[in-house]
Amino acid sequence: AAYDVYTNRAAAHAALKMFEEGLADAEEAVRLKPDWAKGHWRAGTCLVCLGRNKEAAVAFERGLESSPDSEQMRSELERVRSVLRAHHL
Repeated sequence: AAYDVYTNRAAAHAALKMFEEGLADAEEAVRLKPDWAKGHWRAGTCLVCLGRNKEAAVAFERGLESSPDSEQMRSELERVRSVLRAHHL
């Protein structure tokens, strides 16, 4: 499926530190399949690498809506939230 191809390419871009390109692919994946947790995960990780933690938190929250049992997603969301809290002190 096309959404899976975009998700995999997002991972490849991220591995090459091409986070803007990875984010664009992850966003296209979730546009095609809004409940695709893996796409939200890829978007969130690219956003974290771009220093866009508020947006990353939203991506991880959306991923958890689709995959509420994902410990990896929940853990990363908590980590991002703690970074956001630390910056507001």
